[in-house]
Amino acid sequence: MVFDSQAIYVTARPKNWFLHFKAGVVKADYKTAVEDINDTGLALGVSLVLGSGTLRFHLLDYQHYKIGGDSFNSVSVSVAVLLYCW
Repeated sequence: MVFDSQAIYVTARPKNWFLHFKAGVVKADYKTAVEDINDTGLALGVSLVLGSGTLRFHLLDYQHYKIGGDSFNSVSVSVAVLLYCW
């Protein structure tokens, strides 16, 4: 499967827990063996997070997507740098 998406998430991390919860809307373009799909859907996720300042390590991100009649999962590793302006 080839998958490309853009999403906007609402996130919650109660009291600097190591878990970070997210839910959002995703616009995805993806190809399977039999079809090419361009649709909008929903995504839910959870991350294992270290750090609480301006640098956070998302050690493991898991997202579950529901787009049209399809649903699938994504797992990734990333680093987020957060800058506060106020």
